[in-house]
Amino acid sequence: MRNSLKSCIAALTLSLVLHSCGGQKEVAVEQKPGPSPEAQLSDQLVMSTLWYQSSIERKIISMQAYATARRLLKQNMIRYEGSEKPLAVVLDIDETVLDNSPYEARLIRNNATYSPQSWAEWVMSSEARLIPGVEEFLNVCEGSGVEVFYISNRSAELLEPTSENLQRHNLPFSDPGHIFLKTETSDKTERRELLKASHTIILSVGDQFSDFMSYEIMDFEEARVPPALRDSIARHFVLLPNPMYGDFEKKLYPRGSKTAPAQKLELRRRALRTE
Repeated sequence: MRNSLKSCIAALTLSLVLHSCGGQKEVAVEQKPGPSPEAQLSDQLVMSTLWYQSSIERKIISMQAYATARRLLKQNMIRYEGSEKPLAVVLDIDETVLDNSPYEARLIRNNATYSPQSWAEWVMSSEARLIPGVEEFLNVCEGSGVEVFYISNRSAELLEPTSENLQRHNLPFSDPGHIFLKTETSDKTERRELLKASHTIILSVGDQFSDFMSYEIMDFEEARVPPALRDSIARHFVLLPNPMYGDFEKKLYPRGSKTAPAQKLELRRRALRTE
Protein backbone atom coordinates (compact mmCIF):
# COMPACT_ATOMS: atom_id res chain seq x y z
CA MET A 1 0.00 0.00 0.00
CA ARG A 2 2.80 2.37 0.92
CA ASN A 3 4.72 1.49 -2.26
CA SER A 4 1.61 2.14 -4.37
CA LEU A 5 1.11 5.54 -2.71
CA LYS A 6 4.74 6.44 -3.30
CA SER A 7 4.39 5.49 -6.98
CA CYS A 8 1.35 7.71 -7.38
CA ILE A 9 3.11 10.65 -5.75
CA ALA A 10 6.19 10.14 -7.97
CA ALA A 11 4.05 9.95 -11.11
CA LEU A 12 2.16 13.10 -10.14
CA THR A 13 5.42 14.95 -9.45
CA LEU A 14 6.84 13.87 -12.81
CA SER A 15 3.67 14.98 -14.57
CA LEU A 16 3.88 18.43 -12.97
CA VAL A 17 7.54 18.79 -13.93
CA LEU A 18 6.87 17.78 -17.53
CA HIS A 19 3.88 20.10 -17.69
CA SER A 20 6.00 22.95 -16.38
CA CYS A 21 8.68 22.30 -18.98
CA GLY A 22 6.16 21.94 -21.76
CA GLY A 23 5.94 25.58 -22.73
CA GLN A 24 4.07 26.92 -19.72
CA LYS A 25 5.16 30.46 -18.72
CA GLU A 26 6.26 31.08 -15.17
CA VAL A 27 4.03 33.45 -13.25
CA ALA A 28 6.07 36.37 -11.92
CA VAL A 29 5.12 37.40 -8.42
CA GLU A 30 5.07 41.19 -8.24
CA GLN A 31 6.90 42.47 -5.22
CA LYS A 32 5.51 45.73 -3.96
CA PRO A 33 8.12 48.24 -2.82
CA GLY A 34 8.17 49.00 0.89
CA PRO A 35 7.57 52.43 2.33
CA SER A 36 10.18 55.05 1.52
CA PRO A 37 12.63 56.20 4.22
CA GLU A 38 10.72 59.48 4.36
CA ALA A 39 7.47 57.62 5.00
CA GLN A 40 9.15 55.52 7.69
CA LEU A 41 10.48 58.63 9.42
CA SER A 42 7.03 60.15 9.27
CA ASP A 43 5.45 57.01 10.69
CA GLN A 44 7.78 57.16 13.68
CA LEU A 45 5.98 60.35 14.73
CA VAL A 46 2.66 58.58 15.26
CA MET A 47 2.89 57.59 18.93
CA SER A 48 4.58 60.78 20.14
CA THR A 49 2.03 62.93 18.30
CA LEU A 50 -0.87 60.86 19.61
CA TRP A 51 0.50 61.18 23.16
CA TYR A 52 0.88 64.91 22.73
CA GLN A 53 -2.64 65.38 21.38
CA SER A 54 -4.61 62.78 23.32
CA SER A 55 -3.06 62.04 26.69
CA ILE A 56 -4.38 63.60 29.88
CA GLU A 57 -0.83 63.28 31.23
CA ARG A 58 0.53 65.83 28.75
CA LYS A 59 -2.21 68.32 29.61
CA ILE A 60 -1.59 67.90 33.33
CA ILE A 61 2.18 68.25 32.91
CA SER A 62 1.69 71.46 30.94
CA MET A 63 -0.67 72.90 33.53
CA GLN A 64 1.71 71.91 36.33
CA ALA A 65 4.59 73.54 34.48
CA TYR A 66 2.73 76.83 34.19
CA ALA A 67 1.63 76.62 37.82
CA THR A 68 5.34 76.35 38.67
CA ALA A 69 6.02 79.31 36.37
CA ARG A 70 3.48 81.43 38.25
CA ARG A 71 5.10 80.50 41.57
CA LEU A 72 8.62 81.27 40.33
CA LEU A 73 7.42 84.53 38.81
CA LYS A 74 6.24 85.79 42.19
CA GLN A 75 9.40 84.62 43.93
CA ASN A 76 11.70 86.20 41.36
CA MET A 77 9.78 89.46 41.36
CA ILE A 78 10.70 89.75 45.04
CA ARG A 79 14.27 88.56 44.40
CA TYR A 80 14.86 91.18 41.67
CA GLU A 81 12.78 93.95 43.18
CA GLY A 82 15.72 96.36 43.25
CA SER A 83 16.65 95.89 39.58
CA GLU A 84 17.39 99.09 37.68
CA LYS A 85 16.01 97.55 34.49
CA PRO A 86 12.39 96.52 33.84
CA LEU A 87 11.64 92.88 34.68
CA ALA A 88 10.95 90.50 31.82
CA VAL A 89 9.91 86.91 31.17
CA VAL A 90 11.03 85.06 28.02
CA LEU A 91 8.99 82.32 26.35
CA ASP A 92 9.63 80.12 23.37
CA ILE A 93 6.62 79.88 21.04
CA ASP A 94 6.31 76.43 19.46
CA GLU A 95 5.11 73.76 21.91
CA THR A 96 5.51 76.37 24.66
CA VAL A 97 2.77 78.85 23.75
CA LEU A 98 1.34 77.39 20.54
CA ASP A 99 0.45 73.74 19.86
CA ASN A 100 1.72 72.70 16.42
CA SER A 101 0.91 69.00 16.73
CA PRO A 102 -1.66 69.25 13.88
CA TYR A 103 1.25 70.07 11.58
CA GLU A 104 3.02 66.89 12.70
CA ALA A 105 -0.21 64.93 12.18
CA ARG A 106 -0.49 66.24 8.62
CA LEU A 107 3.06 65.10 7.89
CA ILE A 108 2.14 61.62 9.11
CA ARG A 109 -1.02 61.50 7.00
CA ASN A 110 0.96 62.55 3.92
CA ASN A 111 3.96 60.25 4.57
CA ALA A 112 6.10 63.37 4.60
CA THR A 113 8.80 64.91 6.77
CA TYR A 114 9.42 68.47 7.86
CA SER A 115 10.19 71.00 5.14
CA PRO A 116 10.49 74.79 5.35
CA GLN A 117 7.73 75.12 2.77
CA SER A 118 5.12 72.99 4.56
CA TRP A 119 6.06 74.56 7.91
CA ALA A 120 5.66 78.07 6.50
CA GLU A 121 2.22 77.15 5.13
CA TRP A 122 1.15 75.95 8.58
CA VAL A 123 2.48 79.05 10.36
CA MET A 124 0.85 81.37 7.84
CA SER A 125 -2.53 79.80 8.56
CA SER A 126 -2.25 81.15 12.16
CA GLU A 127 -4.40 78.21 13.32
CA ALA A 128 -2.30 76.86 16.19
CA ARG A 129 -4.09 76.44 19.52
CA LEU A 130 -2.73 77.34 22.94
CA ILE A 131 -0.76 75.10 25.29
CA PRO A 132 -2.78 74.39 28.49
CA GLY A 133 -1.93 76.88 31.25
CA VAL A 134 -0.08 79.46 29.17
CA GLU A 135 -2.91 81.99 28.88
CA GLU A 136 -3.37 82.28 32.63
CA PHE A 137 0.38 82.60 33.16
CA LEU A 138 0.73 85.38 30.60
CA ASN A 139 -2.19 87.28 32.11
CA VAL A 140 -0.51 87.03 35.53
CA CYS A 141 2.68 88.46 34.02
CA GLU A 142 0.80 91.38 32.53
CA GLY A 143 -1.15 92.01 35.73
CA SER A 144 2.09 91.94 37.72
CA GLY A 145 3.76 94.53 35.50
CA VAL A 146 6.29 92.07 34.07
CA GLU A 147 6.94 92.40 30.35
CA VAL A 148 6.84 89.27 28.18
CA PHE A 149 9.06 88.58 25.17
CA TYR A 150 8.84 85.64 22.78
CA ILE A 151 12.16 84.28 21.44
CA SER A 152 11.52 81.67 18.77
CA ASN A 153 13.44 79.92 16.01
CA ARG A 154 10.68 80.57 13.56
CA SER A 155 12.10 82.36 10.52
CA ALA A 156 11.97 86.17 10.67
CA GLU A 157 9.88 86.12 7.49
CA LEU A 158 7.07 84.57 9.52
CA LEU A 159 6.80 87.43 12.02
CA GLU A 160 3.44 88.74 10.82
CA PRO A 161 1.49 85.44 10.88
CA THR A 162 3.15 84.53 14.18
CA SER A 163 1.99 87.78 15.76
CA GLU A 164 -1.46 87.27 14.23
CA ASN A 165 -1.74 83.77 15.75
CA LEU A 166 -0.86 85.09 19.22
CA GLN A 167 -3.28 87.99 18.83
CA ARG A 168 -6.08 85.63 17.82
CA HIS A 169 -5.90 84.26 21.35
CA ASN A 170 -5.78 87.78 22.83
CA LEU A 171 -2.42 87.09 24.45
CA PRO A 172 -0.61 90.04 26.02
CA PHE A 173 2.57 91.40 24.41
CA SER A 174 1.78 89.69 21.10
CA ASP A 175 2.80 92.67 18.97
CA PRO A 176 5.83 92.25 16.64
CA GLY A 177 7.99 94.37 18.95
CA HIS A 178 7.90 91.62 21.59
CA ILE A 179 8.73 88.76 19.21
CA PHE A 180 12.38 87.91 18.41
CA LEU A 181 12.57 85.42 15.53
CA LYS A 182 15.57 83.73 13.89
CA THR A 183 17.57 85.73 11.37
CA GLU A 184 20.83 83.76 11.08
CA THR A 185 21.55 81.29 13.88
CA SER A 186 19.28 78.93 15.80
CA ASP A 187 21.26 79.62 18.97
CA LYS A 188 19.11 82.04 20.95
CA THR A 189 21.97 83.35 23.10
CA GLU A 190 22.51 86.49 21.03
CA ARG A 191 18.83 87.41 21.16
CA ARG A 192 18.71 86.83 24.91
CA GLU A 193 21.78 89.02 25.39
CA LEU A 194 20.17 91.74 23.29
CA LEU A 195 17.15 91.69 25.58
CA LYS A 196 19.34 91.69 28.70
CA ALA A 197 20.76 95.03 27.62
CA SER A 198 17.40 96.67 28.35
CA HIS A 199 15.64 94.25 30.73
CA THR A 200 16.31 91.89 33.62
CA ILE A 201 15.14 88.41 32.62
CA ILE A 202 13.74 86.77 35.73
CA LEU A 203 12.25 83.62 34.16
CA SER A 204 12.37 81.60 30.93
CA VAL A 205 9.88 79.00 29.69
CA GLY A 206 10.47 76.58 26.81
CA ASP A 207 10.31 73.02 25.51
CA GLN A 208 14.06 72.70 24.79
CA PHE A 209 16.97 73.20 27.15
CA SER A 210 18.43 75.58 24.55
CA ASP A 211 15.55 77.93 25.42
CA PHE A 212 17.55 78.65 28.57
CA MET A 213 21.21 78.07 27.75
CA SER A 214 23.60 78.22 24.82
CA TYR A 215 24.10 75.14 22.64
CA GLU A 216 27.79 75.07 23.55
CA ILE A 217 27.24 74.39 27.26
CA MET A 218 24.01 72.44 27.38
CA ASP A 219 25.56 68.97 26.97
CA PHE A 220 26.39 67.83 30.46
CA GLU A 221 26.00 64.93 32.84
CA GLU A 222 23.89 65.56 35.92
CA ALA A 223 26.71 64.68 38.30
CA ARG A 224 28.94 67.34 36.72
CA VAL A 225 26.47 70.24 36.85
CA PRO A 226 27.92 73.01 39.04
CA PRO A 227 25.69 73.80 42.05
CA ALA A 228 25.28 77.41 40.90
CA LEU A 229 24.03 76.30 37.48
CA ARG A 230 21.72 73.72 39.03
CA ASP A 231 20.27 76.42 41.28
CA SER A 232 19.86 78.81 38.35
CA ILE A 233 17.94 76.19 36.36
CA ALA A 234 15.63 75.51 39.30
CA ARG A 235 14.91 79.19 39.92
CA HIS A 236 14.84 80.60 36.39
CA PHE A 237 13.66 77.94 33.93
CA VAL A 238 10.45 75.98 33.39
CA LEU A 239 10.49 73.12 30.87
CA LEU A 240 7.48 71.77 28.97
CA PRO A 241 7.17 68.30 27.35
CA ASN A 242 7.75 67.77 23.64
CA PRO A 243 8.46 64.22 22.41
CA MET A 244 7.79 65.05 18.74
CA TYR A 245 11.05 66.80 17.84
CA GLY A 246 13.92 68.67 19.42
CA ASP A 247 17.59 69.12 20.12
CA PHE A 248 17.87 65.53 21.40
CA GLU A 249 17.54 64.23 17.83
CA LYS A 250 20.20 66.54 16.43
CA LYS A 251 22.79 64.87 18.67
CA LEU A 252 22.27 61.60 16.79
CA TYR A 253 23.42 62.90 13.41
CA PRO A 254 26.83 64.07 12.12
CA ARG A 255 27.36 67.79 12.55
CA GLY A 256 27.91 70.01 9.56
CA SER A 257 26.36 67.72 6.97
CA LYS A 258 22.89 66.85 5.80
CA THR A 259 21.76 63.40 6.92
CA ALA A 260 19.74 61.35 4.43
CA PRO A 261 16.42 59.83 5.63
CA ALA A 262 17.71 56.25 5.38
CA GLN A 263 20.77 57.18 7.45
CA LYS A 264 18.55 58.88 10.05
CA LEU A 265 16.55 55.68 10.46
CA GLU A 266 19.72 53.66 11.09
CA LEU A 267 21.24 56.22 13.47
CA ARG A 268 18.02 56.35 15.48
CA ARG A 269 18.05 52.57 15.93
CA ARG A 270 21.72 52.54 16.92
CA ALA A 271 21.11 55.20 19.57
CA LEU A 272 18.62 53.05 21.48
CA ARG A 273 19.94 51.62 24.76
CA THR A 274 19.13 48.01 25.54
CA GLU A 275 20.68 47.98 29.02
